[in-house]
Amino acid sequence: MENKIKRTRNFEIQELVCPDVYRRDGEAAFRYFRPVALDFIDWFRDEIGRPVYVNNWKWGGDKTQRGLRCNLCKLVSSKKKLYVSGHILGCAFDFNVKGMTPDEVRTWLEQNIHRFFEKFPEYKAKCRLESKEFAPSWVHIDFYDHDGHEIILYVKPN
Repeated sequence: MENKIKRTRNFEIQELVCPDVYRRDGEAAFRYFRPVALDFIDWFRDEIGRPVYVNNWKWGGDKTQRGLRCNLCKLVSSKKKLYVSGHILGCAFDFNVKGMTPDEVRTWLEQNIHRFFEKFPEYKAKCRLESKEFAPSWVHIDFYDHDGHEIILYVKPN
């Protein structure tokens, strides 16, 4: 039986990976994502009912590192200490939603993320958001486990 690479319904791979990963792996780059991240981003786009923007470099924009990052990405290669991020592990996205502020999106997630985990009970009901102090103009979500009892834990970046 052939094991197919999981993909998204709502996003092209260029929206989710940096240009270097896309140039090397093309569509096969979907293989680097954890299924929970891909299921989330599709579910979220469907549920929020608005355009969701991760990377826009394919269309000439300046957003290149808001999904999967590789060791050539400036945000990674500039680190002078140990750097482990959901972005390099395929379980994180930075994004914006058309017509909503990041605070409105975080509030929406606080009120609705339980529905994602109800739809996908195979995933542990835990995710992390960066607080607005650290992500003032975007939303960061990752699917690291955490020790808290709540579904969403607010964190600062590594």
